[in-house]
Amino acid sequence: MVQAFSGQVEAFKSEALECITFHYVHSIEDFENDRVTFKPQFAHQIFGEDETIFGYKDLAIDMYYTAGTLKCFIRVNYSGRIEESIEAKVDDDPQESLKKNFTNGIISSEFDFLKELKKDEAFKPHGMLLTQYSRYDDHKEKCFCLFKSDSTTPGFLSYHKDMQTFLTWFIDGSSFIEDDDPEWKFYTMFVFMFLFFTRAIINGVANGYLTFFHLNNLVDKISQMLHLTS
Repeated sequence: MVQAFSGQVEAFKSEALECITFHYVHSIEDFENDRVTFKPQFAHQIFGEDETIFGYKDLAIDMYYTAGTLKCFIRVNYSGRIEESIEAKVDDDPQESLKKNFTNGIISSEFDFLKELKKDEAFKPHGMLLTQYSRYDDHKEKCFCLFKSDSTTPGFLSYHKDMQTFLTWFIDGSSFIEDDDPEWKFYTMFVFMFLFFTRAIINGVANGYLTFFHLNNLVDKISQMLHLTS
C-alpha cells in the first residue's frame, strides 16, 4: 500500500528544467511552429533547491517571449492534478510562482500576446549605438548592433526589468540589480534582419558598474553577461 501511494505521488512530480520551455517568437509562424526554443539551466531561485514542481501530472510550462520587446506570455498545461484527499503538499499554481519574477507583469492571454507581437515589429532599441557589423547566415545578411544605455536613457529601465527575467534561469545565483543607480551601464546586442533590417531582435546583454581603475581611470566592471539565441 505504501509503495502504491508513493508511486501515485511520484507521478505528480515534475523536474522544472525538463518541463519548462522558452520560446523566442519572431513572428506568428514562430508562435505556431516552435522554431526557436530552449531550456533553462537553473530553476532553484523559483522552485527551490530540488528544482521540482509538485502536484501536477505531465506538466508542461511554455514561456513565450517577443523577440524584441521581451514581453512574456506563459502557458501551463497538465493532464491531471493530485487529489486533495492525498495527504501531500500541493504546489501553488506554477504560473503564480513564475509571475513573481516579472516586476512589469506578464501578458495574460494568447490573443493579447499576438497583438503585442505585431507591435514588436516596430520596436527600436534603446540607447546609443556603439558599433555594428554584418555577417551572412544561411545566405541571409544579419546586422549586429551594440548599444549602450544607463538609468537616464528614456524607456530603458522598464525594458531592463523584462530583460533581467532571464537571469535567474541562466546565471547561477544571479540577482536583480538596482538599475536606477547611475553608475550601472548596460550593453545590449541586437540583430537586425528581414527586409531593410527593420526588425530588431535582442541577442545579448551585459551590465557593468563604473569603478575606479589604475591611476584613477574609470572603467565599467562587467557584472553579468548573457547571450540569447536569435
